[in-house]
Amino acid sequence: MTRDDHITVTGLEIDTIVGVYPKERETPQTIFIDLKLYYAFEPSALEDDFQKAVDYDRLTEELSTFIQMKQFELLETLSVTCCDYLLSNYPISAVAFTVHKPAALSRATCVSATYFKQQDSA
Repeated sequence: MTRDDHITVTGLEIDTIVGVYPKERETPQTIFIDLKLYYAFEPSALEDDFQKAVDYDRLTEELSTFIQMKQFELLETLSVTCCDYLLSNYPISAVAFTVHKPAALSRATCVSATYFKQQDSA
């Protein structure tokens, strides 16, 4: 990746089933997603052309639905799978994905997992 152009989405709130313990599999929990969506946005910026930009409203709506449907057990799996989903379905060259699960531990404020993937990585 030669450019550092990116759109950042911070604190995308999603209620979903996530976790390995029986209680976590029964009741949706609130998680928060932070995204860095890397793409060369100069073409859309120079022409102020929405058609050349990444529609992050649609992207976050579809990502939320994807996560809710999958009902992941591990935050690590959620992170890797969502990066693959975003790279396969949107015109981005890379994505940094962080999921925050505030209710993961009673003795900690939050547990988070972060994953970065480029379009050309294996």
